[in-house]
Amino acid sequence: MVYYARPMHLQGAFANTVSALACCPVTERLCGSVLSLPIDPYKTKDEVDAVVSALKRVCEL
Repeated sequence: MVYYARPMHLQGAFANTVSALACCPVTERLCGSVLSLPIDPYKTKDEVDAVVSALKRVCEL
């Protein structure tokens, strides 16, 4: 899941602010490449193992 398709400084809430004018090339690049894993303290060991196994399969490609 992508949490922020646009960097924070380019979100509508920051329009017309100094933040909107910021030059953040690393932030902008990362917004298109960050992988969000479905891991939380409520996942069972089997669910975590399934996520890890899927990630390993993709990384072997």
